[in-house]
Amino acid sequence: PADQAQKLPLLASLAAELSDAELEKLPAAQRAVLRALRPPASLRRLTDADVPQSMAWPFIERDGSRGRLVLAMSGWGYEVWNARDLMRFADRVRGLDLGEGVLLGGSSFVFSDMLRMVDRDGPRASLAAVLGATLAIFMVIGLRRHALVTLGGGALGTLLMLACSGLFGLRINFLDFVALPITIGIGIDYAVNICVRARVEGPGRAREALSTAGGAVFLSSYTTIVGYGALLLSSNKGVRSFGTAAILGELTCLLVALIFVPALLDVLDRRLAVAGNKD
Repeated sequence: PADQAQKLPLLASLAAELSDAELEKLPAAQRAVLRALRPPASLRRLTDADVPQSMAWPFIERDGSRGRLVLAMSGWGYEVWNARDLMRFADRVRGLDLGEGVLLGGSSFVFSDMLRMVDRDGPRASLAAVLGATLAIFMVIGLRRHALVTLGGGALGTLLMLACSGLFGLRINFLDFVALPITIGIGIDYAVNICVRARVEGPGRAREALSTAGGAVFLSSYTTIVGYGALLLSSNKGVRSFGTAAILGELTCLLVALIFVPALLDVLDRRLAVAGNKD
C-alpha cells in the first residue's frame, strides 16, 4: 500500500498500548483475544520483493525486476467474447492514469486494436480495390458500354456476396474482412473476360462470347473455389469464415459473369440495333 509510512507508526502505538503490563490488568479471555490482535514488533515496510515466488512469477521479468507489470482483468458487466465489451474494457483501462511510458499488452488490447484496424482499414481497402479495378477497366476497355457492363457486373457480384453473407449470418472478423476487396477484384476479372470477348465477337454475339470465354471463366473460378474450400477444413473458425466468405464471393461473381453480363450485353446490343434502324 502507498500509505505504509503513515500506518506503521499507528500500528506501533497500538502495540505499545497493548503491552504485556496493560494486558495483565484484563481478564484472561480478553488477554488472549488482544494478544492475537496486537501488531507484532517485526512490522516493516513491504515491497514487491516480499511477494512470494509462487504468486509473483507471472510479474517477474527476465532480469528479475518486479513491480513493472500490472494484471488487468475484466469484471462484472464485461463479456470479453463480445467485441463491443472487449473494446469498452480496453478503453477503460487505457483511460486510467498509469503514468508516462506505460505499455499495455495482452489479448484484450491486441484484439481491440485489431477490431479498430478492421473498422478503419476495411473501408479503405475496399475503396482502393474499387478505384484500382475501375482504373484497370478503363485502361483495358475504355469509356464504352462494355466497361460499364463490366463495372455493373462487379458491383452486382459484390452486393450479392454481402447479401449472402448476411443471410447465412457470417460475421466480420480479423480474416474474412479481406474477402470483400478480393471479391471486388474477382467480380471485375470474370466480367471483363466476357465483355472483352463480346467486343471481339461484335454486336449481337453475346451468346457466342459466353460459349467461348465462359468455360475458361468457369474453370478459373472452380479451381479458386477448390483452393478456398481447403480452408473450411481448418480448426480455426476465423480461417473457416474467410474460406466461406471467399467462396460466396466466387459463386456470386461467377453467376453474374455467366448470366447477368451476357444478358445485359445482349439487351444493349438489341436496343442499339433498334435505335440504328430507326435512324
